[in-house]
Amino acid sequence: MRTFPLFVTVLAALTAAAVFAGACSSSGGSQLPARMADDDDDDNDNDNDNDNDVFPDDDDDNDDVSPDDDDNDDQSPVDDDDNDDDNDDVSPADDDSAPMAWTLMTGISSDLYAVWGLSHSDVFAVGHDAGLNTAAIAHFDGSAWSAISNAFTGVTLYGVWGFSDADVFAVGATDSGTDQIASYDGSVWSPVGSPNMGWIGSIWGASESAVFAVGEAGGIVWNNGSVWNAMSSGVTADLHGVWGFSASDVYAVGYDNSTQAGAVVHYDGATWTPVTGNYRELYAVWGTADTDLFAAGYDAANDTGVIGHFNGSTLESTDTSVAAWLVGIWGSPADDVFVVGYDSTLAFGSIFQYNAASWSLMPDGLGSGLNGVWGSSASDVFAVGYNGTILHYGQP
Repeated sequence: MRTFPLFVTVLAALTAAAVFAGACSSSGGSQLPARMADDDDDDNDNDNDNDNDVFPDDDDDNDDVSPDDDDNDDQSPVDDDDNDDDNDDVSPADDDSAPMAWTLMTGISSDLYAVWGLSHSDVFAVGHDAGLNTAAIAHFDGSAWSAISNAFTGVTLYGVWGFSDADVFAVGATDSGTDQIASYDGSVWSPVGSPNMGWIGSIWGASESAVFAVGEAGGIVWNNGSVWNAMSSGVTADLHGVWGFSASDVYAVGYDNSTQAGAVVHYDGATWTPVTGNYRELYAVWGTADTDLFAAGYDAANDTGVIGHFNGSTLESTDTSVAAWLVGIWGSPADDVFVVGYDSTLAFGSIFQYNAASWSLMPDGLGSGLNGVWGSSASDVFAVGYNGTILHYGQP
């Protein structure tokens, strides 16, 4: 088994990989992506192993929301009276004259599961329109969000990725549980043929000729610029997140419902290799390099969201102490990272921000549970979720 490549240069002397938890899923068979929270039954997964750290080798002393804070167990370092300078605000970029804040955007009513864009004025969000029983596709042009009509009846889209405003992919599932891939040419969204792998939960691409999508039962498909081809992942776990740094350095993460164990696989340009480890559940992964990777997930034993990071020399695990499934992550760059999620009722969203030193729970109080996050910069971030919730982080 290959040691987790993001850790390999530093952890070669360790006996096991230290990485993140697998994705949340309910008991018995493969399920639709865990972001469909009504399919989720983690309270009954009998996972009482409190030793399953996000990083198995991490130090339990670092299990506060802010692993770097002093002997305070506050959820946010802003609560620490020792942090009196300007850098202890909710956003490290804010100042008294132009405060950064989350604001609720309007225009969409569908459940949204993912967001991605090219710039502030060219952003796509995807999900499901329950009223029409079609895929939900929305676009932001810098001024307003608008729903895009489409012919994807009985489809839910869970991921979106692209390379230009005329080259965008979205992935998901049909009502019957089969995969669905859609492409946008700048004018029309069209279905794309793909190997039958069940639902697809996430997509990422290094280039137009190296696009990877992951999903049910270890399914992975790869687009070489013209066709989608099935790949062998080496695992049967449902894969919920994928991220990479090149066409020969890609990670996929997930959760094996039958064994209630997390799963991580790595692609080296030729083969997907399972990465051994004692993982918690994982929903999303993001990073800037092999030595700088973040993951967000859920600790079923303690009913809390968890966030992990490896910086090339130190393993850090953060137990947020917040009862939330953390399912989306994005950063710009690695010293300004956002993680989003939802509670068991889907009514409340959770947003955490990393400011190069510690994690803080950000106040928003807006909308419903959140599923995806993306930004063009640390001061221009979009988060999407249930009931058409779209939040924007920036200067009001």
